[in-house]
Amino acid sequence: MHQIIVEVLDVNDNWPKFPEENHTLEVLESAIVGSRFQMEGAHDLDVGVNSLHSYKLHHNQYFRLETEEFGEDGKVPFLVLQRPLDREHTAQHWLLLTATDGGKPSKSGTINITVIVSDINDNPPVCDKQKYTVTIRENAPAGTFLLTVNASDSDQGANGEIEYSLRSKIRGLTSEPFELDSKTGKLTVQGRLDYEEKQVYEIKVLAADKGAVSLSTHCNMVVRVEDVNDNQPEIDITSLSSRIPEDAPPGTVVALMGVTDLDSGVNGQVVCSVPGHLPFDLKPSPDGQSYSLVTKDYLDKETVQMYNITITAKDLGSPALSSAKVIQVDVLDVNDNSPLFTERPYTFYVPENNKAGMSIFSVSATDPDGGENAAVTYSLCRKSPGPSITSFLNINEANGTISALKKLKILVENPLEMHYVIVEITDVNDHSPSFPEKEQMFEIFEQTLPGRRFQLHTARDPDAGMNSIRTYALTSNEHFEIDIRQSDEDKIPFLVLKKSLDREQRSKHLLIITAVDGGKPPRTGTLNVSIIVHDSNDNRPIFSKEIYKIEIQENVPVGTSVFQMNATDPDEGTNSQIEYSLGKTLKKKVYDIFELDKLTGEIKVKGAVDYEENDVYKLDVEASDKGTPPLTGECRVIIKVIDVNDNPPEIEITSLSNTVYEDSKPGTVISLLSVTDKDSGVNGKIISSITSDIPFELKPSYKENIYSIVTKGFLDREEVSHYEITIKATDCGEPPLSTLKTLNIQISDVNDNSPQFSKNPLQFYLSENNVAGSSIFSVSATDKDVNDNAAISYHLVREGSQNDILSFLNVNSENGHITALKIPGSHANTLVLPDRRRASEKVRH
Repeated sequence: MHQIIVEVLDVNDNWPKFPEENHTLEVLESAIVGSRFQMEGAHDLDVGVNSLHSYKLHHNQYFRLETEEFGEDGKVPFLVLQRPLDREHTAQHWLLLTATDGGKPSKSGTINITVIVSDINDNPPVCDKQKYTVTIRENAPAGTFLLTVNASDSDQGANGEIEYSLRSKIRGLTSEPFELDSKTGKLTVQGRLDYEEKQVYEIKVLAADKGAVSLSTHCNMVVRVEDVNDNQPEIDITSLSSRIPEDAPPGTVVALMGVTDLDSGVNGQVVCSVPGHLPFDLKPSPDGQSYSLVTKDYLDKETVQMYNITITAKDLGSPALSSAKVIQVDVLDVNDNSPLFTERPYTFYVPENNKAGMSIFSVSATDPDGGENAAVTYSLCRKSPGPSITSFLNINEANGTISALKKLKILVENPLEMHYVIVEITDVNDHSPSFPEKEQMFEIFEQTLPGRRFQLHTARDPDAGMNSIRTYALTSNEHFEIDIRQSDEDKIPFLVLKKSLDREQRSKHLLIITAVDGGKPPRTGTLNVSIIVHDSNDNRPIFSKEIYKIEIQENVPVGTSVFQMNATDPDEGTNSQIEYSLGKTLKKKVYDIFELDKLTGEIKVKGAVDYEENDVYKLDVEASDKGTPPLTGECRVIIKVIDVNDNPPEIEITSLSNTVYEDSKPGTVISLLSVTDKDSGVNGKIISSITSDIPFELKPSYKENIYSIVTKGFLDREEVSHYEITIKATDCGEPPLSTLKTLNIQISDVNDNSPQFSKNPLQFYLSENNVAGSSIFSVSATDKDVNDNAAISYHLVREGSQNDILSFLNVNSENGHITALKIPGSHANTLVLPDRRRASEKVRH
């Protein structure tokens, strides 16, 4: 028989095949760069060179491919994360892994890998506005909707669910009169609002997600309460003279009072009045907050002895609210009335030869005054020369009874008769009209309304009849016209304002009034009229621009002049004197940083100007004149702060493995860090680096200013056991600013060194017939590793099948002492001394 061996040669007729065509891999977005994910490998039924040869991962930004040999499983592929994941940026990644065999031509198989990035709570909620503003009327009922706070969270699931709350309630402070729906973010009125108690509410709203470690943000809400006319004016009588003499001159002050209204704006503007038929008037103070009640005419106690004066205060709201207060004023009598006889004249007849002392008549008089002022006494008066009537008659001073002192007789003397003659003289027009003065001047305020009349001097003409003054004429002008009124036989000229005056256009007007008589030909006379227009505060201050834009550098010293405001007012006197002020609705921070000189209008730096805190300030500037009432002009000043490189970069270590095994592969991540700079532009642009002469390098992330420190070569603890890695961050400002941060990295030992004998080989000689058990030699080995990796134990290794040395010699496993078990012959054997975990070193003897 002959034996024939047949060898079957493989042909590459099978493709590499993965267990499944599609595979899903879930990876947390917090996975660090360098994380490895084992994939199930492909299988190829072919053998030899035709079997599975390599894997290839199609290009992508986030994963690379590594393979390792695992015994019977052959090459096993691993996906290695090379860039941080961000689910909010990309929630899924699609990869294609190809397995290729070694045949010629090669065959390949693929698997589609879907990497699902699992969410972690790494994003806080973000409000769509940092500040919400709403206005609500103070009488809004509970439940009134104000606004909706809206925040979003790019995480998902519970990490992206948001709850809203008011910060004041979280901290246990007194609750504002508002309710915030924790789910919808709707803000509604919960309690009573009162503008007079509080006009503005500043509320902080917290938006927090439901992650295991909750992240939150906050926004501000400003609720402005709008005034409603819900408060009546109040009248406070501060001084009162309730008894006024009837001869008090017009303008006598009866009472002083103040008026207040808790409302604001037109709702708080109050007008006071008294009934128009009363002889009293209200005079407001310049600020309109107080009034004086004065007499507007003489009083007459004989007509009205007492007045109940109703003072009404009415605001300008809609609907208007009012209140009233009644003041009682008694009119004091003064002796201002003469007694009046019941008849005037009295006529009575007395018979001749009457008896002396006989009562012949009685008169009676009354006085409308009161008290002593009304007491009447009677007496006889002498009115003509000659014998006094008191020689014939007597009157009782108390009751007015007249009696004769003696007998009376009537005698007629010198009777006469009178005749009247009328003589008429005919006039000739030989006189011209003339005014009492050549010039007349009026001072008129420019706010005087059209229709106002000013009486002119009346011309005189000695002529009579048709030759007297017939009319007046006025030179042509656009503001005035003449009106002539007839009074008895005189014609009185009036100057009438027909068009409003404007002092800023024309401060003086010159007119000529001509008086014309009726003669033929007529004669004339003229009057020069000067009109001086007095200023009224009818022009508000005006800035040259509505908006001023200014730039200043941050960190300028206190006192630095920022800008010189300049407003003009065409009025004159105090009406054109201007004071500057900052608007009253600015944030408190603005008042802390800038000040405005009220007289010069110069804006100066008052506090620290920091670009990083605020890069733009908006100032509302007001210019008010000193008129009554004052008028105000406004403008806005926008101050842009220019950044200065005054902030060094900041380095934040977000993750650190300060112990690294010496067998770590190149690319192993030991730290994650971020760098920031509060400055802007080139001042905030950062260049980062680390120490150059170490086996580490700084790798940038796809996100700006985020880095990872990775190994760039193999480490060897036996050469260097500790590294100080200095990270340097330098901005691009001028001059540049830098920050250093040092990381201390310890290299952990791995068992990568075999024990070494002090000599190799070692030769020693044994004398024959030595004593069994005696020490014949000692060996020593060292290991560069440390701790357990450097612990050494000794043992003998059998070589070959003859002359088993183990039957002749023994080695102490701990100290390497060799002893004889029996008397040997001449032998050559190998002594093996391994450590506990690595291959041994052999020694010949």
